Amino acid sequence: MAGLFLAAGAGILGGAMNGLAGGGTFATLPALIALGLPANIANATSNVALLPGAATSAWGVSRRAGASSRAIGAAARHHHLHRRAGGQPVAGADAE
Repeated sequence: MAGLFLAAGAGILGGAMNGLAGGGTFATLPALIALGLPANIANATSNVALLPGAATSAWGVSRRAGASSRAIGAAARHHHLHRRAGGQPVAGADAE
């Protein structure tokens, strides 16, 4: 039961962190490893779990900024390839 609370708490914290500034993996990855997942599986699970929040955040910002769907697609592909290569978000990299 404690594992369920750890996973839920890390998921909520990670989602909030990603929604505000990014870096939610700093909350979710250690929690998944603490629950016994191997590091590579925990990393993949964390990335997949946080993807819906990243996608909806990008959609919301694009609607506000009036970005084209082509620009959104390019940004999503860049983010996906960067994460698959093992890269972590850089603080301030997407500042306007």
